[in-house]
Amino acid sequence: MKRIIVVLLFALVTVTVAQASNESIVGEYSGVFIGPRGGSAGLRITIASLEGQNVKGEVVFYGEFCSGAFPMDGTIVDGVVTLRSYRVGRCGERKFNLRLDGNALSGTLTIVTGHTYGVEVSKSK
Repeated sequence: MKRIIVVLLFALVTVTVAQASNESIVGEYSGVFIGPRGGSAGLRITIASLEGQNVKGEVVFYGEFCSGAFPMDGTIVDGVVTLRSYRVGRCGERKFNLRLDGNALSGTLTIVTGHTYGVEVSKSK
């Protein structure tokens, strides 16, 4: 019986810690991604809401490479954030796979052509 109680208590603490960690993701992140010609361009990711594992927000790209604001939605599971945006035209679908590390997100951006670029952003608000 003690063993069952200990296992249940551990599971409860693990879920509580994971939820608290996920909640800290809401906010604004600024940084760069490496563009198609090797140069970097500005990037701002705003994660506006978190409901369970579902996140919503927007990403703003600055510079020559399909600049503008894109609505995003996705999930966070075990500190891995997957965001997706959909937009018609040359700057169509974009997918982010990012790892939350304290106040930073880093990982990759894949665009509609299948090209993948590095992304590094830090929480600014």
